Amino acid sequence: MPVTESPTQHLCLIIHSHRPYCFDINQILALPSGFRFHNRFDIQWVHQDLRQDIESLKDQRVLLVLRDPDNNKLIPFRWGHLLNVERIAKTVLFDYHLENLIDYSNEDNVITEEINARTRMFADRHDWLPGDLGRGLTTPAVFRSDVGFGLSTSDADNMQAWGNCVDAVSTAPCYLRMEFLKVVGLFDANNLRAPVMKEALLVKRNSMYVLSIFEYIPRPGSENESIPLHNLELTSFPDHVTTLVPKQQVVGKYDRLEFDLKVLNLGPGERTALAIPYQPDAATTATSSATIYLPLSTADSRHGQLIAALALAIVSLFFMFRPDIGNLSHEVVRNVATVIFILTVSGPSRTLASIWPVWPWGAGK
Repeated sequence: MPVTESPTQHLCLIIHSHRPYCFDINQILALPSGFRFHNRFDIQWVHQDLRQDIESLKDQRVLLVLRDPDNNKLIPFRWGHLLNVERIAKTVLFDYHLENLIDYSNEDNVITEEINARTRMFADRHDWLPGDLGRGLTTPAVFRSDVGFGLSTSDADNMQAWGNCVDAVSTAPCYLRMEFLKVVGLFDANNLRAPVMKEALLVKRNSMYVLSIFEYIPRPGSENESIPLHNLELTSFPDHVTTLVPKQQVVGKYDRLEFDLKVLNLGPGERTALAIPYQPDAATTATSSATIYLPLSTADSRHGQLIAALALAIVSLFFMFRPDIGNLSHEVVRNVATVIFILTVSGPSRTLASIWPVWPWGAGK
């Protein structure tokens, strides 16, 4: 029997706070809403009620939850929306779009109480949770619940909400002295944030942008332990995006880094990507690795505009050779038709920029 969506329930994915899976949370919290991410589980960790025809789970809401076995706590931290569920042998892949963050308080003692209360909420609804102290789950980590509907949320662009959520997640001991990154946004020359469309940041070709990244180590350890200097590097396809300074030094337990870049002459609807490879444990063993991928895309070609431009070019070309419009001078009609034809074929911005070099909108757009 197919698995059908219940309007009163959502899916839960429990991610454990041991290496290397704990660093999935660093990437999930770094990315804007609308981006795609995936988690993978052995089929044994999927509740038996969901295993038959598991692919039909797609299009459901999913609550992402961190399990801290050292404190035996459950920390819900973000919502997603399932795009696809695929079983490969004994492995199940869950692809989803990232959505809002779960709200937490500003104060550490209140965050602790919120985590305790939410752990009890799970335990009251699911008798196998939160598991045994200090041990991994031997019971389902993928299951249906209604616990998330009682949790308040904030937009992922809300930096205060992001910081509070990171503070909650980092109560798990595995995140001691671990680094979290946040993609604040990709901003154009007018300081407008590039929107997320079709799982990518929508950009304009031949345009300058600033990529803003916030770095935060919520549990830096004792005051006597310094955070070592390390680099954060932005990489790209050089034919698509060029970066003024691709590598910057991270200083201390919190920092804001800005990368100046230019999107080159991409075609309509063309996709490329930025990547930020980094080590979440740069302040400790520097043995882990993670990468934040930021797909970029230009707007699709507008077929309606193309058809209109072709029609206008044909009409103007006709009047260049047949300048008969009432009593109007043939020379005037021919000159106007010629100007319209040139503007239509070359593009208004490119033509005007060649005539007027300080044309404010530039060429090639």
